[in-house]
Amino acid sequence: MKEIKAIIQPFRMEGVVHALRQIKDLPSMTISTAHGLSAEHGAFDQVVKTKLEIKARAHDGAEHQP
Repeated sequence: MKEIKAIIQPFRMEGVVHALRQIKDLPSMTISTAHGLSAEHGAFDQVVKTKLEIKARAHDGAEHQP
């Protein structure tokens, strides 16, 4: 089993989730709000993003840790 984590713009969530639901046998997905700091233009601004945590089966069928 592999775990994939992605931080995306909130407005992209619907399209990404729709695409992920097309994957056959996708075991699980967790969606949460992520708060962080962005250092754009020399100042730190608080940003709100969407965090996806996805469980997926290993491509080669092997269950191993890197």
